[in-house]
Amino acid sequence: MVAPLTRKERVFLAGCIKSMLLSDGVIDDQENSELDALILRLKFEDFGGCLTEFESLVGDQESFWEMAGTIVRAEAQNLILESLREIMLHGGVPGEAGEHLISRLKETWTP
Repeated sequence: MVAPLTRKERVFLAGCIKSMLLSDGVIDDQENSELDALILRLKFEDFGGCLTEFESLVGDQESFWEMAGTIVRAEAQNLILESLREIMLHGGVPGEAGEHLISRLKETWTP
């Protein structure tokens, strides 16, 4: 559930989800279905608004990683990583592309 996340953390999660789904360059029907299911499971009712906000704030890789560095609560980091793993496992995202994003986030968040 995204309820314990701050707005900034939800905005970043929405952007991470989009980044994961686009990591192979295509969003297919299976990925769209998995996204809908994940949004329901997480009770991420403001996903669309958070994604719009993310897209207005983050225009390139550098700003994505700068924003990642502002996500400091372990609870938020873990929820983001778990959500991305779920998308990768069930959404048909290629392992290498998904693992790269997850690994880089872990590195960013490791003190």
